[in-house]
Amino acid sequence: RDDEVLLVQQCPERLVLWNSRKFHLRVFVLCEKHVRRIWLFGDAIMYASTSKYQGTSRKAHLTNFSQQDSVVSDTFQGVASKCLTSKTWFCTVSRCVHDVFSKLRSSLIKDEEEEEEQKKEETLDLFDVELLGLDMLLVKSTIEEEEVKILEINQLPHVNESRQTDEVRIKITRPMINGICKLITNVNTTTASESLSSKSSSSSSEEEEEEE
Repeated sequence: RDDEVLLVQQCPERLVLWNSRKFHLRVFVLCEKHVRRIWLFGDAIMYASTSKYQGTSRKAHLTNFSQQDSVVSDTFQGVASKCLTSKTWFCTVSRCVHDVFSKLRSSLIKDEEEEEEQKKEETLDLFDVELLGLDMLLVKSTIEEEEVKILEINQLPHVNESRQTDEVRIKITRPMINGICKLITNVNTTTASESLSSKSSSSSSEEEEEEE
């Protein structure tokens, strides 16, 4: 199609492989409005190709479920902490997420006055968050160290349990959704209480002034 937009990315060298297969990580980040705060879920989904990483086979490079022959299979979907032997992968991912969102926040705030206006706006709103899915590759920077390459940031990541293995549902999706619900409930309750307290204090001060 003439109007179709294609994104072509060069595949990094020295990929970290799983069972001789290429894989990518789906990392979930909960992002607050204006990127004021973010929450990184403590594990990730690992999607692996259906073929070993060798030659020029197309399947050896594809790690996206929408391009695979099967939808749910333990062969190429799993929980990262269970599949990866590396003990430092999550620290590497955490640093990458911190750097990316720090730069994003800096680009949104042009000066101190704008930052103050945003803070005032944020205090008037209830908790406003968005769930993002970051797709990442692990690459060997040295023999013992790894680094992360971001493939894309998904604004509406799928959390459809029908496309997930039992392990992913139990270890990642359900705990993550439950944690988000609890976080939103707690923050909104606290915000509402602080708002009521502020209004009450303001009303009391006005009444005292009138009495005087």
